[in-house]
Amino acid sequence: QAALALEGVQLGAALEREGSSLLGSDAGELAGAGKTGVTVQSSLDAVKDDFDVFIDFTRPEGTLNHLAFCRQHGKGMVIGTTGFDEAGKQAIRDAAADIAIVFAANFSV
Repeated sequence: QAALALEGVQLGAALEREGSSLLGSDAGELAGAGKTGVTVQSSLDAVKDDFDVFIDFTRPEGTLNHLAFCRQHGKGMVIGTTGFDEAGKQAIRDAAADIAIVFAANFSV
């Protein structure tokens, strides 16, 4: 909803895990913001040309996979995932040398 409400920001893609009943749904309708034409996908490869910044609120394992993809493809990240071990935090620090990253592990504060 926030991305859809901000001027200059556009929702380019939406992801869900493979097998989810939400796959193929309109992301805007799922967010209660009306139809956007952005279909929920399960693969970053399928949407790699549709976004500039990836916003991630998954689990540490998923976030680190997304981080590797974004680093490889030059995509920025906003990471709101919690529970990283020291190796995960170091991977984020290392990737920040190559891509823009906002790492705020607790967005509720």
